Amino acid sequence: MTTKRAQRLGKFLEKELGWSVYSNSVECPNGHIVYEGKFCSECGAKLKQIRDTNSDDQLELAIKHLLKEKK
Repeated sequence: MTTKRAQRLGKFLEKELGWSVYSNSVECPNGHIVYEGKFCSECGAKLKQIRDTNSDDQLELAIKHLLKEKK
């Protein structure tokens, strides 16, 4: 269960401390394999950004552990 505090922590770690918390990837709407950029190198289609939301859940578990909160 993602909370606002986990999302705030993730943003802080990335923006203020330069950590890589979220592994963002891109997806071609035509199914081509691409690794980065704004447009597909094979067909030129605009790439869709996919954000990793599992990191927020992991941050929340870490916060609960550190604060000794029940799960």
